[in-house]
Amino acid sequence: MSGSLTGTPAGNEHNLRFAEAQDIAPLTEHAVLADAAHAYDRMLRGEARFRMVLTPS
Repeated sequence: MSGSLTGTPAGNEHNLRFAEAQDIAPLTEHAVLADAAHAYDRMLRGEARFRMVLTPS
């Protein structure tokens, strides 16, 4: 099995170029790396509203 849940590499590149051209950015929720376990638990419970992003500090 091969491929991606989001499409082909060429399709992904097209989508990224479109998003950049239209000034579209993802909605993200940031958590510090030290709180990764808590952020992961929130994600598993469905409490994370947006994509969780871990930052170093």
